[in-house]
Amino acid sequence: MKKLSAVIIILLLLIIFSPKVYASQSNNIFYYELENGQTKLKHEAINFIGDFTKEQIAFIIFDNLIDSKRMFIPKNSHLIWAKIKDENLILNISNQIKNYGGSYFERHLVNQIKMTADDLNIQSLKILIDGENEYLSEGTIF
Repeated sequence: MKKLSAVIIILLLLIIFSPKVYASQSNNIFYYELENGQTKLKHEAINFIGDFTKEQIAFIIFDNLIDSKRMFIPKNSHLIWAKIKDENLILNISNQIKNYGGSYFERHLVNQIKMTADDLNIQSLKILIDGENEYLSEGTIF
């Protein structure tokens, strides 16, 4: 019974004192659109008001980027999870992220993800594909 009480107290303390950021902030999602026959870089702000961990903010941002089927994001791609460890962002994306066509697409896909991550003010970015370190079709590893 003492162990159960101790576990409950520890869990409550973790919930209460987890590192949350009072967010009244905006983070950008960077993506490309076709405009007058040319690929143009665009951005969209996502506004956060309330208490969020950086990990929650990262998940919301990348879930929106990947699941919204923006240009250069392959169909059926989805974010599995996002974690932040020591200011390093780790994204786990489904294997469908590799279903694009050629180096032009890969370069733009990678740029969208990196620019969006840079807006979070993190130290580094690591991408896992279905939980594994994998190269993209044209040889890029995140």
